[in-house]
Amino acid sequence: MIDQIKKLRSETSVSITECEKALKEAKGDMTQAKEILRKWGKAFAEQKKDRVTSQGLIDSYIHPNKRVGVLLELNCETDFVARGQYFQTLAWGMTRLRFFPSPGSRIRPKPSKT
Repeated sequence: MIDQIKKLRSETSVSITECEKALKEAKGDMTQAKEILRKWGKAFAEQKKDRVTSQGLIDSYIHPNKRVGVLLELNCETDFVARGQYFQTLAWGMTRLRFFPSPGSRIRPKPSKT
């Protein structure tokens, strides 16, 4: 059973306890356990779909050529999250992603016509 829990967790990224519950309910059937986890995930998302994201931040970036830029509004549910380092770093990275993609990504900056 432990090996099944490990495998299910690695395939779904769901918590160990949820994987264990799903496997018990499915009587050890991995396929059925995955389907149970999908149903639980869908029900969880349904509960949260109407939540208001009234907090967040606005970030901007203007390219050094002064011809293009980005204005980003990124929302979240709480001001605690909006003030957090990870959220602010996410916004900072998103505004610059178009102009400075990571190596190996499919996004390529368009050459500027100067």
